[in-house]
Amino acid sequence: MFVHLLVLLFAAVEAIPTGRFEVVYPSMVTFRSGIKRIRFRALDEDIELRLEPAGDVIADDFTVINGENGEVDHSVNIQSLKRKLYKDAKVGAALHIDEDGSLIINGIVNSKLRIEPDTSKKASRNGIIAHRVIEVIEDEQLFHDVIILPPGLTRTFNYSEPLPDDKCVKIEYVFVTESSFTKSFQISSMETYLANMMNMVKIMFDSLDLGIEVAIIGIIKLTKENEAKLAPYIPLCSREMDSRETLDDMAEFYCNSADKLIQNADIVTLITTRPLGTFDENGYFFNIHLGIAFLDNICVYCYKYAIVKEDTGIYQLANTVAHESAHLLGCDHDGEKGSLDCSARDGYIMSWNNEKIGKKFSPCCKKRVEELITRRKINHCIVETCDGKRKRN
Repeated sequence: MFVHLLVLLFAAVEAIPTGRFEVVYPSMVTFRSGIKRIRFRALDEDIELRLEPAGDVIADDFTVINGENGEVDHSVNIQSLKRKLYKDAKVGAALHIDEDGSLIINGIVNSKLRIEPDTSKKASRNGIIAHRVIEVIEDEQLFHDVIILPPGLTRTFNYSEPLPDDKCVKIEYVFVTESSFTKSFQISSMETYLANMMNMVKIMFDSLDLGIEVAIIGIIKLTKENEAKLAPYIPLCSREMDSRETLDDMAEFYCNSADKLIQNADIVTLITTRPLGTFDENGYFFNIHLGIAFLDNICVYCYKYAIVKEDTGIYQLANTVAHESAHLLGCDHDGEKGSLDCSARDGYIMSWNNEKIGKKFSPCCKKRVEELITRRKINHCIVETCDGKRKRN
């Protein structure tokens, strides 16, 4: 079905837990503006976050699908989830803050620290329960990134006319969680985890300065019981997942699907923790891929798909989701084809070595995305009339 394959080597900066953590009792103040200030000291570092509401990454009609036959889970309180999401874009924090009872904070503090409630501590201090602040380090590892060029793709590199001021760009996601990923959330909430992850993706997209909004409209939770029925494109006989073959089968399956959730999504992404890579001619598997996506096809129904691997946690997952989404929006790797003017050594998200500026997109990627969103024949799924809160500058 798909004939062109680009495999490019890049050094992914991953967040690896160091084993260091400290128990803290964070203080929080909420101002009239809705901004929350959180302070604590951990691992010899004074932390102060100024957090703004960030519930827009969850759609008002957010839908969770699970169960043997893919039923809608009506137990999810959408407005409660949205109300508890906050971010500090300046430092790269994305948190779920639960004040229904004792204060519970969960999520990303910055690129080096995570916070979660400490369930081993029963006592509280001045009504504040204990939290663990966990240190992670950035570890450079080599992985391959895969881009598939659908047959008949004709790429242009010219601007069209700018978007009218009353038009905004919003990318709506559906995440399909492969059973190994779903299983890891027997205790903690997947919805909270993916919402915090999506806020990190939003912070990364903000570096494009194009006013792009992102939102999760649905999660399809796969389990061992429903995976074969709801996602027959996922291999059953082998734990290893051939990235190209799986994406090919995934696209073909959903291309013929009448599922309204899939139809309404701008990007459909499979999340897995299984080994993702390729087999050689002797059947040896190389576990070397973090992601795979179609290039320049966000609004093409049969090609709006990607696969990402969660390898070392939420920050790496956010980076990979942003990276593969940018491919669908038309971005090449820095230093390649449409991004020749940006060196891969600069270290942006789309470079082979993103340890320097790994939270931002390069000027070349911005140019390609800007070209896509101004091409009326291509941008129809992500450009919409702005609401009162989202007027473009």
